[in-house]
Amino acid sequence: MSQASPEVKLGETGSRNDTVSERIRLVKKRIRGPYPWWVSSHKGRDRLSHSGINPQPDVTRTTFLDSGTGTTDMAHTMREVARRAGVSLATVSRVLNNTQYISEETRRSVLDAVRELNYFKNVHATRLATGRSDLFGLVISEIANPFFPEIIRGYQATAWSRGCDVLLCNTEYDLERTKVVMRKLRESDVRGVAIVTSAVDRRMASELTVAGIPLVFCNADPATKLVGNICIEYEHGVKKAIQHVVELGHRRSAVIAGPAENRTAVTIKNALVSGLTARGLKPVCVLESNYRVDAGASAVREVLSRPEIPTVVFCGNDLIAMGAMSALEESGVRVPEDVSVLGIDDIFFAFLARPPLTTISVPREQLGVKAFEALERMLNLKRHTGSNYTLGTDLVVRSSTAPARRQSVRSVRSLGTKPVIST
Repeated sequence: MSQASPEVKLGETGSRNDTVSERIRLVKKRIRGPYPWWVSSHKGRDRLSHSGINPQPDVTRTTFLDSGTGTTDMAHTMREVARRAGVSLATVSRVLNNTQYISEETRRSVLDAVRELNYFKNVHATRLATGRSDLFGLVISEIANPFFPEIIRGYQATAWSRGCDVLLCNTEYDLERTKVVMRKLRESDVRGVAIVTSAVDRRMASELTVAGIPLVFCNADPATKLVGNICIEYEHGVKKAIQHVVELGHRRSAVIAGPAENRTAVTIKNALVSGLTARGLKPVCVLESNYRVDAGASAVREVLSRPEIPTVVFCGNDLIAMGAMSALEESGVRVPEDVSVLGIDDIFFAFLARPPLTTISVPREQLGVKAFEALERMLNLKRHTGSNYTLGTDLVVRSSTAPARRQSVRSVRSLGTKPVIST
């Protein structure tokens, strides 16, 4: 009894040699000793020998399709991309890794071949072959904090434009978790790490620098070998904010700063207290709070318990400010008619707050871009010496600030009790 031949469909490759090589591969698959090509396993041969039956197999259908017209049973290689584009392997590598200048025509030809073959670069194989990682770390403190998304976007976009990937790590302000993050970054063989949370200092990240991994911090100590620093110049924005409320006629202020253990929060608090005092608005109270809405609400309730309510409240970030505005409104204190409120960061929600929040703007996306560029520059230097960078801030005036009212608003002892207004 004759055996059924498998149906073979060969894709169009544009080369007679390609078709021949595919047929040779099929022949090799069929030649497996004295047994029929479709019975290749020991179990199959044993079954036939014991049963004495030589059954007809189902027709085997082996399909080899070009990815431009169908599917394929195996991943394409960079060599196939090079052959399709009519260029060398080195040229394909340069285009995919964006490492050297390639003419636009050649680049387009390679990328067209990549799309047609549905080719994907094997990152792990590339790292093994080159001995160099293309992975960069980014450490933030809290993924839910709207301060960080724009930093992530700027950092990741810059990394991707250089053909690199990003490992994002979140500390949640937890020391043990921070230790795990540092170990994870070390084990992942990252080329560099940007740490954009003040909750992590150089001591915590020392195992990375010991391993020769460059770091970039935000608002930390001056740069040294393997360590860069980006300083956000809050003082400029703070001065403009203070000038703004002075021009509105405010004379009594309060400050709700961020947590005392956060170096950025301390920097902002000191700038606010010294600046307000210098302009005759020495704060009637200076409180500390976590960077959360509910913490801002709790802090402003303490402000309301004082003998005299300030006419303007400066907050350590926008989330604190939005919590403060909510608690003020709930207690019957109008914003901005009775009390003006200012925040810091200019997160997206600041514009959506009611009333829209006056705040000091921080260029967060630019911070992300600058952090990656700082790491890249360090890696390109022979001694890997870090540099110091400065980013400015500015005031964004919206509706949460208004001229100070002439009557004083006396304290309220319990939430929900309307404050007493006296002349």
